[in-house]
Amino acid sequence: MGRDKAHLEIEGENMLFRIRELLSGIGDIRIVSRPGLPRYLPGVPVVYDRFLDKGPLAGIHAGLMSSEQDYNLVVACDMPFVSSELAHLLFREAKGVDAVVPEYDGQIHPLFAVYHRRCLPELESFLEKGECRVRSFLREIHTRYIPVEKWVSDMTLFNMNSPADWQKANQISQSAKNPC
Repeated sequence: MGRDKAHLEIEGENMLFRIRELLSGIGDIRIVSRPGLPRYLPGVPVVYDRFLDKGPLAGIHAGLMSSEQDYNLVVACDMPFVSSELAHLLFREAKGVDAVVPEYDGQIHPLFAVYHRRCLPELESFLEKGECRVRSFLREIHTRYIPVEKWVSDMTLFNMNSPADWQKANQISQSAKNPC
C-alpha cells in the first residue's frame, strides 16, 4: 500500500474508527501495533508487538497476551466492510477449538477470526523459532474452518492491499450510501 493502512480513510472516516463502529458491542477492543507506529482511538489501549518483524502473527500474539478474555476476535485494520454478524457466528462456533477461521470462495481469512488464549504457548514457541506465517500456525493448533458464503457478501472479508483496493472500497462505500 505504501502507507499505514490503519489511517486510510473511507469517505473521510479513519479505518480504526470505522472498524470500531462496525463491530460495536463485540467486546473489549485493543489496537495492536509495531512499536513506533502512531495509533489512536479514544479510550482504546494500544498494545505493541513483542516479536518484531514477524507480521500479523506477532500481532495476534500481542493481542492475546493483553486480553483477559478466553476467546478473542482478531481483525486486520484494512477490512472496511467487516460484519458483527459474522463475528458473532465465529464466536458461536469457537467452543472446543483454538481458532475459528472463516472460509469464503475457497479462501481462508485468518485476520478476521476468533482465537482462544490457550494457544498462546504454542504461538509463542512458534514465533521464538522464527516462524511467522499465520496459515502455518493454524495447522499447528486445533482450527475450525467455517464456510461463510450464506452469511456474508463478497465484500465482508475484503481487505485493501493496494491503492486500487482502497479506491474500490471508497467506491463501494459511496454506492452503498447512494444507490441511485
